[in-house]
Amino acid sequence: MDELQISFSFQGVSTKRFVLPGIDDHAAGESFERVSNAVLEESQFRYDQLTPRSLRHKGTGGIEDLNKWLKKVSYVIISHYIEIEASYVFSQRISKYRSAIRGSKGNPNIFQTGIFSILCAGDNYLDAKKRYLFGRQLWYAYRHYIPHFLLDGFVTQTGKNISGDIDRQIEPGFEEWIIDRRVKYYLEVPDLEDERSYAFEMRRAADEAAGYLNDSKFKRRVDATMSQKKLRAYRSVEFERRPSIDLE
Repeated sequence: MDELQISFSFQGVSTKRFVLPGIDDHAAGESFERVSNAVLEESQFRYDQLTPRSLRHKGTGGIEDLNKWLKKVSYVIISHYIEIEASYVFSQRISKYRSAIRGSKGNPNIFQTGIFSILCAGDNYLDAKKRYLFGRQLWYAYRHYIPHFLLDGFVTQTGKNISGDIDRQIEPGFEEWIIDRRVKYYLEVPDLEDERSYAFEMRRAADEAAGYLNDSKFKRRVDATMSQKKLRAYRSVEFERRPSIDLE
């Protein structure tokens, strides 16, 4: 996994740019600290600019726009550190500023932990209830291999299911999409066995819990798709990689 460049407007007067490290980069903790501090500061700045009326308004220009931005930027950052096998930076940052994830229900998933770690260094408008909900939405999207630019639509479409067991369900109609994404994971790093890919295994474990990978018919479909779509998937891998993302 290569490094990733992200950017977003900062306090309405400039643009912040960050280079998130590639795999095996020993500076992962430092880069996560820098980008998290910027996201924390920017999210609170955007919240402070909202008027009492816009705080109540859930349409364009209201609090919902800010929530969408924070979810998207958190999704990109957390996903990247998972992909480079550096999710340990989440607990490191939490340990630095807080002793625990206060207000969490049960064992937080990795996106709930990631969101808290990004915001834990100071005051932020997002309360524990919202962190819990956002983390569930992002984990569910990640399980379905949703790219960041489709995140808003996916969350809107699947909102009704977030109250269910998000580790044991897959949205109807997403089976073929998930198979295609698995193919790309196999091919993205040809010399890396999928069993050694932390990100791949996270999703595999969830799918096994849902009963999908234990079903012999589904396994045959995966194998058939692997052979049928291998060349097409290989050719499109470079197109799907986004070395630079503008998060507005």
